[in-house]
Amino acid sequence: MDEGFFHIELKSPSEYDYINGRVKILETYLFSKEAIQRLVSLSFDELVNELLNSHYKEHMQGSKFIDVIKGISTFNNKTLLEMEKFVSPGFINSFFRSKEFFLKLKRLAIEGGAFDIADNEIKSLIKTTSNKDHTGIFSTAYKKLTENRDDILKVNLIIDIYYIQFLLLSALETKSDFIKGYYDIYASLNTELILRRFLNLIKQNIVDAIFFNNAIVMMKKIFPDSDFFKKIFAVKNFEDFEEFLRSEEMHYGVNEMFGSQPDIFVRKKLEDYLDNGKFITVGIEPVFIYISKLCFESELLKKILHAKNINFESQEILKVIGYNYE
Repeated sequence: MDEGFFHIELKSPSEYDYINGRVKILETYLFSKEAIQRLVSLSFDELVNELLNSHYKEHMQGSKFIDVIKGISTFNNKTLLEMEKFVSPGFINSFFRSKEFFLKLKRLAIEGGAFDIADNEIKSLIKTTSNKDHTGIFSTAYKKLTENRDDILKVNLIIDIYYIQFLLLSALETKSDFIKGYYDIYASLNTELILRRFLNLIKQNIVDAIFFNNAIVMMKKIFPDSDFFKKIFAVKNFEDFEEFLRSEEMHYGVNEMFGSQPDIFVRKKLEDYLDNGKFITVGIEPVFIYISKLCFESELLKKILHAKNINFESQEILKVIGYNYE
């Protein structure tokens, strides 16, 4: 693998002017929240027809379910390839392709003995121990994964923590306060979500309290200093965390969605943050905003298509995608 696969090369703000003008136009083609709600009300065939007349149309090879799903993915992949010409491949790889490498890392570690047949890209990442940038994380994570490969809960925890760390460090390399702010929200919400899940596992007697405590210790060692992490890392055990949640609910109120559909809650918070950047027209941020919105849209459309394909009712679909709270 090229050593610069995740290297984020920054340009002067004016060098992004052309692509920023273009993504501002492309952003107008994305489906609004109201349009998504309308799509949910359509039959499967009507929905497919809408997509065949949308920005995805050139990549649809037919009107069958699998054709439409593939068309959405193809459009996304081609968009990423196009955008990396104007920003840098490392920027696109770090924020929009890195998750697949962490999943490869996980598979490789838990299968054991599979290193020799792994693809060259992941092998190269595992061997990279450079402290110059964020790519050394893969080597560190792989070592910890192989040491704990028999404990799937710990494997999942390691992947989650190092992926969050990778995104936070990648965001720092962009020198963008907006992108750093986005991943601060991502990191804080997902860290709390991880701990909430472990708390539920303790209450179900699936894991011991010591597992929760060890997770906190691991997070403290890996995550950078921030106001949120200082607050949550004052927590020493699951009882402290329950008190943290109670004080949070007293201050902010109980959020039903975070309890019942946490992944959707996180997505909505991030979407709201992206909307705050709608007036940004210079620098690398407009490209980041457009691609992030496109990824959220494609994820939603695939969920709607899957639900329509198995004959879910519209109200059920709105709940699945979190639009019943609108």
